[in-house]
Amino acid sequence: MGAEKMKILIVDDNKDNLIILKAMIKDVLPNAIVITAENGSTALDLALTHNPCVILLDIIMPEMDGFNVCKNFKADSRLREIPVVFVTALKYDRNIRVQALESGAEAFISKPIDPVELKAQLLAMYKIKTANLNKINEKERLEVLVEEKTCELKRMQLATLNLLEDLRKENDARKESEKLLIEQKKEIEFNNERLECILRISQMQTNSTQKLLDFALEEAINLTKSKIGYIYFYNENLRQFVLNTWSKGVMDECTVREPQIIYNLDNTGCWGEAVRQRMPIIMNDFEAEHPLKRGIPEGHVKLKKFLTIPVINMNEIVAVAGVANKNDDYNDTDVRQLTLLMDNVWKISERISMMKILKEAKEQAEESDRLKSAFLANMSHEIRTPMNGIIGFAELLKNPNLSGNEMMDYILTIEKSGERMLNIINDIISISKVEAKVEKIKLVNTNINEQLSYLLKLFKPEGERKGLEIKCNCLSKNSLIVNTDREKLYAILANLIKNSIKFTLKGQIEFGYSIKTTNDGLNHTVENQNDKQSVPDSFLEFYVKDTGIGIDKEHMNLIFERFRQVSEGQTRNFEGAGLGLAITKAYVEMLGGKIWVESEPKKGTIFYFSLPFRNIDEINTNKINSFSNNTHIMYSKNLKILIAEDDVASQFLISKITEKHSKETLIAKNGIEAVDFCVKNPDIDLILMDIQMPEINGYEATQKIRMFNNDVIIIAQTAYALPGDKEKAIGVGCNEHISKPIKSEIIDSLILKYFKK
Repeated sequence: MGAEKMKILIVDDNKDNLIILKAMIKDVLPNAIVITAENGSTALDLALTHNPCVILLDIIMPEMDGFNVCKNFKADSRLREIPVVFVTALKYDRNIRVQALESGAEAFISKPIDPVELKAQLLAMYKIKTANLNKINEKERLEVLVEEKTCELKRMQLATLNLLEDLRKENDARKESEKLLIEQKKEIEFNNERLECILRISQMQTNSTQKLLDFALEEAINLTKSKIGYIYFYNENLRQFVLNTWSKGVMDECTVREPQIIYNLDNTGCWGEAVRQRMPIIMNDFEAEHPLKRGIPEGHVKLKKFLTIPVINMNEIVAVAGVANKNDDYNDTDVRQLTLLMDNVWKISERISMMKILKEAKEQAEESDRLKSAFLANMSHEIRTPMNGIIGFAELLKNPNLSGNEMMDYILTIEKSGERMLNIINDIISISKVEAKVEKIKLVNTNINEQLSYLLKLFKPEGERKGLEIKCNCLSKNSLIVNTDREKLYAILANLIKNSIKFTLKGQIEFGYSIKTTNDGLNHTVENQNDKQSVPDSFLEFYVKDTGIGIDKEHMNLIFERFRQVSEGQTRNFEGAGLGLAITKAYVEMLGGKIWVESEPKKGTIFYFSLPFRNIDEINTNKINSFSNNTHIMYSKNLKILIAEDDVASQFLISKITEKHSKETLIAKNGIEAVDFCVKNPDIDLILMDIQMPEINGYEATQKIRMFNNDVIIIAQTAYALPGDKEKAIGVGCNEHISKPIKSEIIDSLILKYFKK
């Protein structure tokens, strides 16, 4: 029976749990046969009837709890080899673990159950039961063999007595009988030696496959009365040998100048014939001519007699074992004994490897669970903190006795908390786009010096509030125009500067760049749609340097992982969701560069990142993205504006933002009302169209309006911020697309664009 058709017994007094767990098993192992029991007595009967491969057992049950049920299973010789896995939400209770182990359980699965862990545990338990059954079958077979040989010895002893009677009559017959008896005795002793050898190996207490194979090789040498030996792993796909172990005396005699560890099958001599012919090879006169013998390197250990066998597992050669320089000739008995020994050793090594894999999987699951808990606690803190500021100070604003200064302080606190909340949401959306591989780069001509100057103006006030000096180091005052993704470059630098401000308590922050050649061996490539463009000559190396708290060496790698921070848990000193550096690293790599960090605790940190250098010498400055704003242009104040929005708060906000531009404002609460207003008011100048609305959504409403009015300006405004939203809005007839939360300066700039005097 294969693992895909294994029988699984679930024991739980809760029918809902049985249904859910059965469905999960069917999902991860569609061909598995699932048997359910609602109490221990029924479970024991079903186990005897169906002989399942694994038993999933709840702890808390009426009449007989899971521990007693498990003890009953382990007390029954017919059931004790079936692995028992406790399914419990109490995994980390020490007393529960002790009771579970004392009752004989093999493993735990924690509630809520992870389907991947469930599948891994079921397959692992299946292999454990299979290994146990194989071990029992092998033991029974060996016991039968010993019994047979013992009986055979008794028969031979009886025959010997009869022969002794005949020997008085015929001396030649006596001599022949003695010779036969000696040979048979040697065979029995040889078999007993092998059985004892296998027993010693199976009883060896080690978690190291290497130690097991080293020990097994010495046993194989002793068993075959050889002087030296080896074990090589073999990969049938690569047709390649990898040295696992030599016997102790080999390297003392070997004087090959450059001994190899890895050999290709085609370059091996006679010891490779065990693989090529898939059978044992014996050479009892190695110095004589032999059709299978090829040249050996000078200085190789001198061989007199030689035996090598393939180790086959599931019809695949996984290793070769060889012994050499026995005093007597190697024969079929040596082949049989060495083959049986290595087959058993390989099964034991697979069990050790499986246990190591299970241990690593358990540790990874525990680490994943710890990180998940830390992340949830962090996100709860990061979201609730600004929400506390927003809701708390909004409540305080209700006080009619507030002074003007108090009111302004409260409003600024609400605004700052809202910006912090928006930053968290934007970071989560950005990392989601990166991981979903839907984030694209848009190469445009960008003035690097102007962008750095803008960042200096942007962050200098924040630095001054903390008493920090912020400096920008540009190569020159002239423009440096390069072709890159301006928005992502801005996000990279902004994230690094904000990070430095956050973790610097005193001193200064400096950022800038230099131009370097690619002779450092870096391969800078940037992906534009489906094409990759190589940059052959030079690259820009940016840096952000601070005098902050610094980073320990042990934390250097984890700072670029998502949701990870140097300070984690409830004792964190700094806010943040732990996404900024992960987004920064992703953006740098998307632009064809790399990012690294140098730091010394309590002295400061320098973040470096490189980007391909595409200098644009002659360019129309009108096409360069700029940070400049013109706020002195007059707006039209006679617009008839329709606000299509079902959220009352958003209606009020947008109407307040646009009242300085409007002579009349209309409110539509759903898509159908928006279309009706446009039919009845063909003189509407501007529509601010929400996308998610009752009746019909903003996309459908826009399409209907465009059927009779192509002149009205329609600006889609939505809380969605996913790739393709803007293109979809433009595709159905909107003139522009903006994301919530809406800011007045964005509305002003769009009205300026379409309605300036």
